[in-house]
Amino acid sequence: MKSKPHIAVVGAGAFGGWTALHLLERGARVTLLDAWGPGSSRASSGGETRVIRGTYGPDQPYTHLAARALKLWQKYDRRWKRQFLHRTGVLWMASGHDDAFERGSPEMLRAAKINFQELSTPQMKKRWPQIHFEGIQWGIFEPECGYLDARASCQTVVEAFVAAGGKYRQLAVLVEDLENAPLPSLALSDGSQLKADSYIFACGPWLGKLFPESIGDLLQPSKQDVFFFGTPGGG
Repeated sequence: MKSKPHIAVVGAGAFGGWTALHLLERGARVTLLDAWGPGSSRASSGGETRVIRGTYGPDQPYTHLAARALKLWQKYDRRWKRQFLHRTGVLWMASGHDDAFERGSPEMLRAAKINFQELSTPQMKKRWPQIHFEGIQWGIFEPECGYLDARASCQTVVEAFVAAGGKYRQLAVLVEDLENAPLPSLALSDGSQLKADSYIFACGPWLGKLFPESIGDLLQPSKQDVFFFGTPGGG
């Protein structure tokens, strides 16, 4: 009887956690590693929420990926009896002088079968009077999209992975010898070694640190501002 392949997945964020879970569900033996834990504040998958939308312009694969993600979240929300996808709707607003990105999106949305509406500024003003639409000429509204609970969903994916028989270790992978092929094993921060048949690195912006020669500065994480809004206390 052929033994199950052993796969090590480094990084327990959105990509790493789901990769590990799907590999496990398909019969592999999987070890998942993360230096700080799923959905940590150091990860690009961290934070409270992430918008999930289909409007991504004309030349990209993301609209079809978003459509598939919407179906998968519906499936796993039912399985786990928790709601991570909140279908609040997403409104994308476009100015009239530079809207090539938005003009190229409806065709992609139709092809991916994501429900959307093209709205004029008067229509948006009537529907959302709380928004200031100065400089906005039209918009795209996706009623079935919304936001995901980012940190909580990453943590739940890893919990489901462990419950299904996967092995999770909160340890860092050391940089030494990672770029020397073939890779015999991973050196871990507790002094141990992890040997697997295959290695998958899903480390997002940290890949340049792990592979300074192959990747280095080729990955440049963009600055992302986080805003918190709330009503006055005591109301």
